[in-house]
Amino acid sequence: LNKVVKNTLIKIFYRQNPYRTRVFIDVIGNENEKVRFQGIPNSNGDLPIITFENATSWGNTINSVLETGSAFVVYGTWANKPAWIDIVNLHIKDAPYASVWAKGDHISVKGCILENSANGIFFQAANQLLIEISTNILIEGCKFTGNGTVNWWLHHNIYAQGAYTTIQFNTIERLRDGAFGASLKDRSSHTVIRYNKIETSARTLDLVEPEDTDQVLTTTSNWDDVYVYGNLLLNKDLPVNGAGVNMVHYGYDNTSTHRREGTLYFVNNTVIIERTDNPWRVNLFDVNSTNALI
Repeated sequence: LNKVVKNTLIKIFYRQNPYRTRVFIDVIGNENEKVRFQGIPNSNGDLPIITFENATSWGNTINSVLETGSAFVVYGTWANKPAWIDIVNLHIKDAPYASVWAKGDHISVKGCILENSANGIFFQAANQLLIEISTNILIEGCKFTGNGTVNWWLHHNIYAQGAYTTIQFNTIERLRDGAFGASLKDRSSHTVIRYNKIETSARTLDLVEPEDTDQVLTTTSNWDDVYVYGNLLLNKDLPVNGAGVNMVHYGYDNTSTHRREGTLYFVNNTVIIERTDNPWRVNLFDVNSTNALI
């Protein structure tokens, strides 16, 4: 199979040795003709492993810059925008940039383990163009472990930039020791974060303004409302001493021009704080917007 086309199911079976493969996908499917990468676990439930280490390239031709840093890339070339692609039940790891890097429509990552990469999952949007903005993102039932970069604050377990982002039923561990990033950072519109277990890193949730996409994302009504409900948020065993004192950040971090000014619906969440480093206080909310509601 040299080139993936729509309406394709790729089964990846567990084996003892990891697949040393970097996967690149540039396919425009539709709701009835998806592309699905389906991991088949062994009898113990172990997922097939795809590692960036010593990997060779497989799949459609992708921009060479992206090839160098991510293990699983969904990206359009020649003005294509990939759509309707599922990545399911895979253990993707060891990437210097991201286990999964994607820019497309209706892209889902489900039941995967994302481990030991700078970013676990990075959905990117750019250039004020709809064709370069991820939409209808779904991250579901995944485990994030051992991600982040020591002494660096720009890498996160999840970094989502796009429109209509849903993150649900995941286990999101804190970043590796010494990493300064967030457990979950979101620059999307119409975001839903529900039924996750999230350990705190520098921040638990970092919900801030869109970058390079504000002219598109801010044109829809209630774009900056965020729904956070049914989650378990844990604040203990920090990767960096003194981190996590502001758990849920809403507003902006780089520029206030297009900061979130909507409503943060924070409902039926359980928050557990067990700190041994004796901070003089821990803030559940850190809001730097003028008219925001919680």
